[in-house]
This record gives sequence, structure tokens and C-alpha cells, in this order.
Amino acid sequence: MQDQSQKQATRQPSDVKPQPAVVVEEQTREGGVIVERADRVAGNAGTKMGDDERIRKTVDMLTVTSPGHRETVTDTVDLPGGGMATIKPAGSNEERIITNLALQENGTAGDEWLAACVLNLRGKSPVKADDVVAMLYGDRIYLAVRIVYLTYGDEIEFDVACPRCGEENALGISLTETVFKTLKPYPAEREFDVTLPSGRVARYGFRTGLHSRMKRDSDDRSLLDEMMMRLKALDGVSASAKSWDQLDGRDRAALRSELIRNQGGGVDTLVTNTCKGCRRKFTTLLEENLNFFLPGLRRS
Repeated sequence: MQDQSQKQATRQPSDVKPQPAVVVEEQTREGGVIVERADRVAGNAGTKMGDDERIRKTVDMLTVTSPGHRETVTDTVDLPGGGMATIKPAGSNEERIITNLALQENGTAGDEWLAACVLNLRGKSPVKADDVVAMLYGDRIYLAVRIVYLTYGDEIEFDVACPRCGEENALGISLTETVFKTLKPYPAEREFDVTLPSGRVARYGFRTGLHSRMKRDSDDRSLLDEMMMRLKALDGVSASAKSWDQLDGRDRAALRSELIRNQGGGVDTLVTNTCKGCRRKFTTLLEENLNFFLPGLRRS
């Protein structure tokens, strides 16, 4: 009988009903352990995109079977920003990385964890922390959630504290029924021009992990930093730290609205919950909760 975790790990998230997959399996015996190689090509098992565009997904998996143990080693996924990445489940070493106190303190634990779980990124291997930092933000978050899915399965249960009263709330979420259904690709363009109320023209790009790193390393951090860093040019002149100071209030408001409207691709990880303590609703992003990456962890 196939282990339940294996069934969950091989499911493909989609809001389009998949057609039967073509499966070719090969078994060889290596040192008393059966090694199964399975190539699965899902006919239309991609996520439904704008204009009904569908991504064709090819999943190459290596499954190692030993007495009483079955583990999916790799999964290859299409990235919202284009290209593919091969990932592996997070092991005990990766769990130690994401909980490393020194890495937590300097803000690099997530980058190191992601790099450790990505075996190949658009043809590059090995993958370093700088490689995942340079990725589009939507690609980073999608890969992180796919790694959680591959490691722990579809149904994830974790605790999150209410931001108002501090009460711990147990959340349960099906990744295929929520997060993965929101998957959308990035547009082919990476930079955009917008005409502001004053007539000035601003050029902007998408958020990347580099913006998060720059904000983290800044001595004068603001909640607006990452948004402001997306500004590339103003009236054809490369943007600088003072470019936003050159805009009046109406222009700044219009540019912020445009940046929020066009955030690119990826998945929506915002979760809404009602606190069992104060009975008020609150929202949280999955990637901002360490417990999401370590289901079963309880705060002491």
C-alpha cells in the first residue's frame, strides 16, 4: 500500500481537473534497495491562467524504497516568473538551518533554508543563498510553499499568535485548495512606465529578494522601503534614494497605487482567522510564520 505522505507529495495543485497522467516506471535494485524512477507528464494539470493559458507541468521524481520507508527525493516545478526549479523536501538539517539563532538574528535563515532545499535553479546547480535572494519575490514564496507541500503534505496545521491579544490560534490549511489555486504567472515584461497626475513618467519593476535584503541591512528602515525600491527611473533618469522626494503628494499616492496593483505573479499566502481569545479577525502571511515551516512546533 502506498504511504499517504507519498500520495500527497505527488499531487499537482490545480484549479483545472487533471487528465490521467502518463506514467513510465523503472525499477532497479541497488544494494538491496529498490530504486524507482517515475516520469509523470500531466496532460493539462497546470493552473488556469489569464486568457485560459495553461502551464504544462512535467514532474521528474526519484523515489527510494527500503523496508518500512518510502521517501520522495525531488520535485521539479514551473516558476511563476519562468523557468524551472528542482526542489527536495526539507530534512532535519534544513530544519536546523531555519531555526538557527545566529541566522535568525541576521535575517538570513529563510534564504539559507531555501537555498538548501533547491537543487537546481533554471539550470544552475549547486544553488547558493545569493541565487535565491536575486529571485523575483513571487518565485521565492511559491518555491517555499512547494517545499513545505513536498515535505509535510497538503494539509498543514500550525499555531499563530493573534497580533492584538497574543492568544495562540491553531490554523489548518489545505495548500491545494487555497494557496495553489491562486497561482498566476508573471508577465513577460519586467519594467513598466506609468504617467503620474503631474505628467511625470515613472518606470518601475517587480519586487525581488534583493529589496528585502537591502531593507534588512538598512540602518533607517521604513515599511515603505521595499515599495520605494521598485522605482527604476523618473522621467528617464535612473532613480536614486531621493527620487521619491521629487514627487508631490498626488504623484506619490498614484505611484503607490500602481505598485500595489501590479505586483507580478506568484501565489496569495494571506490567511484570515478569528482569534479564539479576543474573537477579532486578523490576517497573517504564511511565510511570516516560522511554525508554517515547522508543523507541530509549539511555542514555549
